[in-house]
Formats: sequence, C-alpha cells, structure tokens
Amino acid sequence: MVDYIVKRLLSIIPVLFGISVITFLMLRLAPGDPAEAYLRLSQIPATEATVQAVRLELGLDRPLIVQYGDWLVKALMLDFGRSYATHRPVWDEMMFLLPATAELAGVSLCTTLAVSLPVGILSALYKESWFDHFCRLLAFTSAAMPNFWLGFMLMYFFAFQLDLLPTLGRGSWHHFILPAATLSFGYIATYIRLLRISMLENLEQPFVLYARARGLKESWVIGRHVLKCALLPLVTALGMSIGHLLSGSVIVESIFAWPGIGRFCVSAILNRDYPVVQCFVLMMSIVFVMANLFVDIAYAWLDPRIRLKGES
Repeated sequence: MVDYIVKRLLSIIPVLFGISVITFLMLRLAPGDPAEAYLRLSQIPATEATVQAVRLELGLDRPLIVQYGDWLVKALMLDFGRSYATHRPVWDEMMFLLPATAELAGVSLCTTLAVSLPVGILSALYKESWFDHFCRLLAFTSAAMPNFWLGFMLMYFFAFQLDLLPTLGRGSWHHFILPAATLSFGYIATYIRLLRISMLENLEQPFVLYARARGLKESWVIGRHVLKCALLPLVTALGMSIGHLLSGSVIVESIFAWPGIGRFCVSAILNRDYPVVQCFVLMMSIVFVMANLFVDIAYAWLDPRIRLKGES
C-alpha cells in the first residue's frame, strides 16, 4: 500500500507543473494589458508613461520565460504578489476568506452524505417500493433544479414568510442551514442515484449468492460485501465534489452574501485582477489533484485488485 501511495504522489508532480504553466500563460496571453488593469483599479490615468512605469514595476518588460520562473519561485513560497484592487498580499486575502468557504463546503458535504447514504441504500434494498419511487422522483427533481432558484425559494419561505432562519451573512449555526441546503441538494440527488444503481448491480453478482449460501447474515452480506463494492463510484463522485464545493459555491455565496472566496474571485475576474485569479486557479487545481489522489488511495483500500495492479 505504501509503494502504491508513493507512486501516485510522484505521478502528480508533472501534473502540478503543467497546471502552473497553464495558469501562468492563460492570463499572460489573454487580451489586455495587466499594467492597464492595475492602473484602472488604482484609479490612476493610463498614460504611456504610467503604463511603462507599471510594466517595469511588475516585471512585465522581461521575457515570458523569465516572468514564469520568477512567478513559480514566488508561488512555491506562497507569494502571489499583491491584489490590484486591495493592494494587500493575495495569499493573506485568500487565507482570510477560505475558512468561510471551507466551513460551508464541509457542512454541505456532511449533509449530502448523511442524507444520500441511508436513502440510497434503502432505495436499492426496497426496489420498486413506494419509498424507492419517491426517492427516484426526488433525485430526478433535485438534479434538474438550479441551485440559485432553490436558494431564492428557501430564502422566500423560511426567511421572509416564516421568519425562521437568517438569510445573509455568516454568524451562528443558523446561518449555515439555508446555504448548505441549497449547495448540497443537487449532490444528494447524484449520490442517491449512484449508490442505488451500484447497489443493485452488486446485489446481482455471484459473490452475494455464495455469501448467502454460506449462511452469512444478511446484514453482514450487505454491509461487508455489497456496500463496500458499491461505494467505489460514490468515492469518485466524492472526490470531484470536494473541489466543486470549494470552487463552485460562488452562486450560493452571492445569494446569501456569504463572505467566502468565491465572491472575491469572481470580483477579481471581472476586474482583471491577475494575481488573485492566478492564485485562485492554481489553488483550486491543486485541490482537484489532491482530491483525485485521495480517491485513488480510497479505491486501493476498498478494492485490493486496484492496489495490486498499481504496485505491479
């Protein structure tokens, strides 16, 4: 198992290098001059002299490969420069806002797992029952429902009509309910459908028949054999969801005025705040890569055939 993990860790090094190159070039080769964006956000007239002075200050007059090398060295030391809009260090801004987004993503993920796991298992075990039909209807409905519309509906009923929950900001645990429910509702539908289909497929496998023929308890067959194999596609979805919850919560953060990293980065994209955008893209790319690494490790733990194949 250790050899497999070491090989997977070594394999992500070229991936991270490629991500850094794409992140740097994506903005440098985009239309527009970063120096002009810096002057505009600083409310300084963009004359020829000021543009040249800013280009010299930001190092934009040097060759592209030199700029990339300097940016990469600083990025490894967590120095992404200063924001063009706030003039504060980008990494400090990100670390100040990241806990709010991480908390919201964590609560949403726990809510998703707490609801989808038992519902998906029961839906598969009681196939074609009224409970199964209800769960499938709920899954299809939630998968087709835009989360921004759901957020407004939850806000209207539970905040404006019933006056039960707060709508804006981040404070007590009451503030988590509406945004977490909005963010997790679509993932609940996906997880229920994946787990139900995987459970039904594994229930038809010969090893289930052999386990029952050996006289094993039904709870042991379901919990130790069927569920363990059925979790593989769910683990894949879980790995992708971690990155999506962190990077894709911008709509929910905007609806509920959640002081997270998503709103800050959308504002940076609109203002062409290059250092913030580069830091955000690189950070989220690393999150996705590490989430996929954890998925591979979980796969190897759940299914020894994957581990043995990787070690060979």
